[in-house]
Amino acid sequence: MSRRDQNMRERSALNDIETFLRRVRCLNEDGVSGRRIAKLLGVSNSWLFELLNTPEPNSGCWLWIGAHHQGYGTIWDGKRQARATHISLLLHGRPIPEGMHACHRCDNPCCVNPDHIFIGTRSDNMRDMHNKGRARRTLSMKGSENPKARLTEDAVRKIRADYLRGVPLQEIRREHGLASNHAWSIIRGKLWRHVVHQVKA
Repeated sequence: MSRRDQNMRERSALNDIETFLRRVRCLNEDGVSGRRIAKLLGVSNSWLFELLNTPEPNSGCWLWIGAHHQGYGTIWDGKRQARATHISLLLHGRPIPEGMHACHRCDNPCCVNPDHIFIGTRSDNMRDMHNKGRARRTLSMKGSENPKARLTEDAVRKIRADYLRGVPLQEIRREHGLASNHAWSIIRGKLWRHVVHQVKA
């Protein structure tokens, strides 16, 4: 066989593989069960699972390339969309007990490498997240401590004092770049409650 014929045969084989993978991904995204896809394409469930993830050489993660929901890989298991992490653990002999969660050591939600996943409670997962410094601290941070705050405590006191002095709401909100309902909520003390000097309406 000539070199040209060999190259053409290899190119044809690669095209067949790419077409096959496209079919797998399309069927998965269309909600066809993993078992049904495996049957349609004449492959085993575990082989199908292998097709839908790709190893990332630097981190060791197996990145899920099938369907996703909120960053997590999903695959239709015949009854519902299941998390790909759960299927990965199941295929590797580690089924998840009722009420337990698949938690990522690598903090990569689309990773399905069973070595990167541990089984734990929701509390274990939250503790792990907190220990790694990934917890959303902004929800508990008040006022100007919150990095998303657009005002300071002094600005809030000024808004309330201006309103008591009779400055029109339109003028107050323009000065501070606020929407009317936002300014009014600050004035009434619904927002920035920790800042004293609330106005009763």
